[in-house]
Amino acid sequence: MKNWLETVEPLVYESRIKVPYTWSVGEVGSRFLIELRDHKKIYGTRCPRCDRVYLPPKKPAVNVS
Repeated sequence: MKNWLETVEPLVYESRIKVPYTWSVGEVGSRFLIELRDHKKIYGTRCPRCDRVYLPPKKPAVNVS
């Protein structure tokens, strides 16, 4: 018996989806995008606890011990 996927032709519908929403990327995300746009630099944040670097950046945890 043949695999049924081999007998089916894919259906492709090309279109655009309009998403009428806007939202803020926040304080940290804004700095990331500004650094990228204005200075051509990729800005990340380093976790003071585990020393990992996050891209895109995350706001550091408040309770770091």
